[in-house]
Amino acid sequence: MNRSEIKKQLDEIIQAYGKNGHIENYCGKSFITDLEMDSVSLMEIISDIEDGFKIIFGLDVNLIELFDNYDKVLEYLYKKMGVC
Repeated sequence: MNRSEIKKQLDEIIQAYGKNGHIENYCGKSFITDLEMDSVSLMEIISDIEDGFKIIFGLDVNLIELFDNYDKVLEYLYKKMGVC
């Protein structure tokens, strides 16, 4: 999987839970403030990311800090998927 495929899949997952309709560019967006995600939506997104990318967020990952910003999640996925 390359960078654009990872980004596209992540965008599709987020889009399924967004309350603001379709957003063209999630870069720099906060999941909570900008995308208006609640805790249930975030947990569902995390689960969908784990399922979709076949990864597991370990106990060493601060999910609150990671999911504060779309760019952080995307960079995390690039590293986790071995696409740097």
